[in-house]
Amino acid sequence: KNPTTVNSFLASSKSNNFITHCLRNEGCNARLAIRISSSYIAQLVKTRMPLMNEVSSKLQLLYFTTDSTLHYRFVEAPGKRNVVYKCSITRDKRGVDKGMYPTYYLHLEREDKKKIFLLAARRRKKSTTANYLISTDATDLKREGTAFVGKVRSNAIGTMFTLYDGGSNPRKSTITSNIRQELAAVIYETNVLGFKGPRKMHVLIPGIYDFSSLKLLTLLLRCKNTLLERYRQRRTEDIIVMQNKSPVWNEDSQSYVLNFHGRVTQASVKNFQIIHDRDPDYIVMQFGRISNECFSMDFRYPLSALQAFGIAMTSFHGKLACE
Repeated sequence: KNPTTVNSFLASSKSNNFITHCLRNEGCNARLAIRISSSYIAQLVKTRMPLMNEVSSKLQLLYFTTDSTLHYRFVEAPGKRNVVYKCSITRDKRGVDKGMYPTYYLHLEREDKKKIFLLAARRRKKSTTANYLISTDATDLKREGTAFVGKVRSNAIGTMFTLYDGGSNPRKSTITSNIRQELAAVIYETNVLGFKGPRKMHVLIPGIYDFSSLKLLTLLLRCKNTLLERYRQRRTEDIIVMQNKSPVWNEDSQSYVLNFHGRVTQASVKNFQIIHDRDPDYIVMQFGRISNECFSMDFRYPLSALQAFGIAMTSFHGKLACE
């Protein structure tokens, strides 16, 4: 009831032990959330709490469920170092048009088996190429909606994709500060000979200016300065270039397989793991089928939830030149 008293307590050394206790005891979470403003919590996570990555990540998860600003910050910021975020994607084909234009829901899986909604996506109906809208609100998937945070768009044959944030098209906006930025690009290698086999893909994301693993700024990429164009010209000094891990042929299953450590249970051409050349054992992201309409999606630094979800969307879309 007294903000001055609360702030003085939080600034003291005693607050760390108290907040850590609240994080580890389920009954305290709701009361703590009511008493501390979300804006102060955001500041606390960045500057005041010398907690381990896992604890500070859990602190963020507790608060974005009731605060749209923190929700957005969580999904758009790179994951914490040394933390693997285990998620699931559900595809909903129910309804008149959803067979052709399904909706996808991304949930974060907690250790207690409960799930937290993160993002939703749907394919736009009146688009000549693959065009997926992404929102932080499962009930508001409109381009004009306040929860719109990004979109994925492909070329005509579905071999190259770009993930944008929720900004405006530079050709349609005169406000420079609101122009969209590129968050990622995905390139699928064309298969002109028709050989059946695993997809080959490259993933590009802007470089990260890393202070406490927070993405402060990405350069505005337009026209000939896009991620795809810079990759073609081999100007990748400020771009992180990753690729999928090559699967191995398994005689028993008569298919190409990867070790997903139990997170993927069905073989599919959509399954993939993303790695970096410098450390092939560091799985940045993995995605794969669990059932007909359920998929697992795990990611870690340097990806954000929004980037990982956008990359996963590219795998759902059919690729005439790759299969």
